Amino acid sequence: RNLSFLNRLSSLKYLFLHNNRLNDLWELEKLSELQSLISLDLSNNPITRKHLYRANAIKKLPTLQMLDKAEVTADEKDRVENTFIQEAKNIPLVHFGGQNNAGGHKMPLVA
Repeated sequence: RNLSFLNRLSSLKYLFLHNNRLNDLWELEKLSELQSLISLDLSNNPITRKHLYRANAIKKLPTLQMLDKAEVTADEKDRVENTFIQEAKNIPLVHFGGQNNAGGHKMPLVA
C-alpha cells in the first residue's frame, strides 16, 4: 500500500497498479519523482474515488499521457491548472502584523 519504493525508478514509463488497496492521495506525491512516467493505471483502487483524484494525479504527474486507460489531453491539463489556481485564490489569508508593522506578512489559513 506504500509507493515510496518506486521513487528510485526514474526511467519508469508505465505503471500498472490497478486492483490494489491504494487509498491515500499522498501516494501520488511519491510518484511525482518519476519524471519519465507517461502511463499510470490506478483503476479499482479506493484512491480513485477521492475528490479531485484525477486532477491531483495530473497536477502531480505532469508527464502523464494516460491515466486509468483514459488519455490526458492538453485541454484537460489546462483545466486542471486553472482549477488549482482558482482554489489557491480562494484560500483565506490571515494578515500577521499590525498597520504600523511594515514587515507584516499574509499567509494562507490552513485547517
